[in-house]
Amino acid sequence: MQTNEFVGPLAATVWYEWVAPADGQWRFATDAAALNLLVFTGARLGTLRAVSEMPAPEATFAVRKGRRYLIAVAAEDARSAGASFALRWAEDAEVSDDNDHFRLAAALQDSVESASFDITSTGTTEPDEPPETGNRTRWWAWTAPESGEYTWRVVPGSDVRSASLHLAAFTGSALDDLALEGQANLQTESTPEMKFHAIAGTRYWIAVGLNDDDAFRNGGHLEGDRRLEWGLSPANDDVANAEAIGGVEGSASGSTAFATVELDEPHAAAGRASVWWAWQGPTGKWMQFQVDDGWSMEVYE
Repeated sequence: MQTNEFVGPLAATVWYEWVAPADGQWRFATDAAALNLLVFTGARLGTLRAVSEMPAPEATFAVRKGRRYLIAVAAEDARSAGASFALRWAEDAEVSDDNDHFRLAAALQDSVESASFDITSTGTTEPDEPPETGNRTRWWAWTAPESGEYTWRVVPGSDVRSASLHLAAFTGSALDDLALEGQANLQTESTPEMKFHAIAGTRYWIAVGLNDDDAFRNGGHLEGDRRLEWGLSPANDDVANAEAIGGVEGSASGSTAFATVELDEPHAAAGRASVWWAWQGPTGKWMQFQVDDGWSMEVYE
């Protein structure tokens, strides 16, 4: 293996370069069960983007005419290295896996605020997908029922993890003219979530994909049930929009449903979803604030 070459748990590799003769879908296959195929676009190691399915003896993926693709044939482990094989390829019937393709985006209902989905071993990356979608993308189409800030998040099932997922929202009519409206902060360790301002009646495209580090893994723990959730963010979700309160006594109500955590927010103390109030009271007095059981509260100056 070369410097900067990384194919996850796979071992020795050999590489081929292929230029697509036409738009469409192609299938590459080896005749050795212990070998796996991975297909990439990109100019050099360290900047490659996976476009094929999870590593397997066959790889099916959409292509763009004239585009250069790199095909890696990788051994499952060191014991499988050194095997002879034949590599074959041919145009394949264009059959997409569920909402793997942008044009087959699943419609999200306005009145429903969650949708279940799987990250499967057969997901691919289409030509011209924005980099913010990650790899092996799933697509949804959603029309905003009313204007406002909306929170979106991916909630994992009990047997899967979601910290390696991309989550992004776009407007536009085709893959090559999409405009990014919002994306999850990949530096956080929390459930991937994003927030963006939506305009009533506008159609948005929601994409969930794997992070680059997981592009080379076999299905395993990456597969499984996940849930996409969305809803209006609380008006006082951000510190800058803290709700004003005052007086020497009083009460206020709120909800953390679809609340988020800002990038520099002290979430270790405030929790993973916070809402904010701004209070200015009399000087020289001790004040007591309390919140219902089950909630945490912090006061900052």
